[in-house]
Amino acid sequence: MRFLNHAYLLLSLLPVLVRSQGENTSYVQSLVSALQGAGLDGLANVVSTLNGSGEGQALFADLATGNNYTVFAPTNEAIQSIPSSITGNSTLLAEYVSYHIVSGDFLNASWTNTSSGGGSGGETSSSTLPTSSAASSSFSSFSPTSSVITSSFVTSESGSLATITITATPSPLLRSIYRTRKSPSLQSNTSNPQPYAGVWPNVTIGRTLLNASEFVNLPGDKNQVLAWTRSGENGNVTILNQIHGNASENVTVVGGALWQNLLINFIDGYLTPPDSLSTALTAVGATNTRDLLSAIPVSSDNGTNTTALDALASARGITLLIPNNDAFTSSVNMTLQGLMNNSTAVSDLLQNHYVNGSSIYSTELTDGSNATTAAGQTLAFTRNATGLFVSTPNGTSAQVVRPDVLLSNGVGHVINSVLIDTDSDPSAASSAYSSATASAASATTTETGPIGVLGGPTSGTTTITSSSTSSTPTSTASSVQSSASSAFSSASSAFSSASSASSTESSTSPSTTTTPTPSTSTTAGGGTITVTASAVA
Repeated sequence: MRFLNHAYLLLSLLPVLVRSQGENTSYVQSLVSALQGAGLDGLANVVSTLNGSGEGQALFADLATGNNYTVFAPTNEAIQSIPSSITGNSTLLAEYVSYHIVSGDFLNASWTNTSSGGGSGGETSSSTLPTSSAASSSFSSFSPTSSVITSSFVTSESGSLATITITATPSPLLRSIYRTRKSPSLQSNTSNPQPYAGVWPNVTIGRTLLNASEFVNLPGDKNQVLAWTRSGENGNVTILNQIHGNASENVTVVGGALWQNLLINFIDGYLTPPDSLSTALTAVGATNTRDLLSAIPVSSDNGTNTTALDALASARGITLLIPNNDAFTSSVNMTLQGLMNNSTAVSDLLQNHYVNGSSIYSTELTDGSNATTAAGQTLAFTRNATGLFVSTPNGTSAQVVRPDVLLSNGVGHVINSVLIDTDSDPSAASSAYSSATASAASATTTETGPIGVLGGPTSGTTTITSSSTSSTPTSTASSVQSSASSAFSSASSAFSSASSASSTESSTSPSTTTTPTPSTSTTAGGGTITVTASAVA
């Protein structure tokens, strides 16, 4: 009887499973066609190939859910440069592709689209649509730093055209963090969107779909991230610290398109998941730090002897401050040489360069942030117009000259000085580590927007779990969308009046435009959303 019950349950679920698989297949087929239409034939072939594997089908099932995703799509030339060892292995290929997909909508709407919607801070985006006999409305994907775009079909018997114009202006705080722009290469074709990005030295961090254990060892079983920035107010968006071989490269966004629930950014290279600490140190030119870590013996968790480099590479979650080669001046080298006979001092100095059990990205480090090192000392972070700085209690300080060097098990920030601090507080170190690991274990929120308070507003909560104090950014998405909904509701009502008036006047006037007073709502963060509706008979 139990067998029959299980059999009945499976049979009852079969139509649902078949329907779901059919929907996924339709989604992938449409995606392939869209990529081909955008000239991304190489990526279209990759998607078609992957859809024949279990790994690929699982990945595309996530995309087919309808949630918003931001895709970094390699051009045909970039696809051709991917080694055959990757393209010929469906599992590995699926993992690489998952690293090109970021959860959430990162649309920078500093472009105007007169056909399907768009917008920017302070700019106008409009959609002109034929009216329908059945009233309906739907919001497109929403980003608090971008305009809200709405398509609306409102009842009208006059055959008039309806225009809904929505302008969203970010709050002064957001405008100071993100300076959006129109890409010179896209100005003549406003159907090409761009991802929003922090202007260097500010960056944007997004959480990808990559979570394969061979590539990712982050605290809390978090997925791996991507880091990107804009080189200047009029510069290109570039993805940082892409390591190919022994060199670190930046991959550039060269175009884009919107398709269903995807923001697709064309990039001139393919993305590689973060590698080991040793590889990263070599790629960013921090070979002196690499060699020093390789020369320091430490005990591993199982009691065997290993090097500091290997111990850090195997840790689950680290934030490492990496002195660049220029930081090792003759004076610093003499100091380090004098400490080599004092294993405790060497260990404390090393541990004051990293935070254990947590990955703290630069977007989580605001002016006044603190973090506790593995030696128990407090790192104090400050920000000003020239960048991000860090100091220890004894007054040693350095500037972060290259943030967010991504590692398979954490993140590194390159600094321009060695932090000569051999003090320690084991109790504080133990407490900070316990707090970080407990916080990571209990974290349930998956970021679907920029990570950190300097990465832009998010739909979730991001907390610095590795420091002695937590920082939780204000969530503005719900309040802004509530304001947008309110404004849209008012606009819909006004539009109905406009449409009715237009229908009445059309019998005596060949062309009459009726535009009611715009409806404006103020968001909790100080931004505004204005909706104007008009009818043309």
